[in-house]
Amino acid sequence: MQSKDAAQAALLLVEARHGGHRLADLPEELKPATLAQAYAIQDAVIARLGPIGGWKVGPKRGDSDPTCSPISASLIRPTPARFAARDVPAAEAEVEVAVRFGRDLPPRPASYGPDEVRAAIAAVLPAIELLSSRFVDRAAAAPLSVIADSQSNGAVVIGDDRADWQSLDLARIAMRLRLDGAEAGRTDGGPDADSMLAALTWLANHVADRTGGLKKGDVVITGARVGPLPLNGAATEADVPGLGIVRVAFD
Repeated sequence: MQSKDAAQAALLLVEARHGGHRLADLPEELKPATLAQAYAIQDAVIARLGPIGGWKVGPKRGDSDPTCSPISASLIRPTPARFAARDVPAAEAEVEVAVRFGRDLPPRPASYGPDEVRAAIAAVLPAIELLSSRFVDRAAAAPLSVIADSQSNGAVVIGDDRADWQSLDLARIAMRLRLDGAEAGRTDGGPDADSMLAALTWLANHVADRTGGLKKGDVVITGARVGPLPLNGAATEADVPGLGIVRVAFD
């Protein structure tokens, strides 16, 4: 894939994001054939959306690396947040644990280790990721096309920072997702701090090579613990005891 192809694929995705016609998939000649090509399209998308304010990354599974995508700073909003429904069509919600970095992790010859990444985390916070694909049916699109489409990220809403996060048992953190006041999803646990840190360490090294490194203030969401659940315009509330409440509403 040439850079012009990545730019053209990104243009189609950004136009769909901004209210244009959603796609069945990327055109055959613009579909990424490798993960590197999907990331090149992501980079071309973020160049159009604005500066990076954070990332999404999932937990490592076995020997496979996670996948990730950058998130524009304009799409990371504090609770309570309100969106026009047309800006996040067919929105679904995932409740996640997010982290905020308190220092830069710039490129360097040596890889970052988990202890360094842990020390760079300034806070943990609750988050709702709004999924909103640029494809009519993301399950029917090619998997690499979905990765190219910022892994279906529509926006992220975050709660308050908790700086003393290391006292939390993240493996036992409870979460409740309510839609119009009724409980729609819940969990009493999830990945522990070490699992989350493994993914964040991979991300720190990946981003150092790819975009110049994680930056102070970057917010990283670390994978769904509840959801995804379709919202259908409902007032959405994630209650995470020990971290706080995150609210989203739609016009």
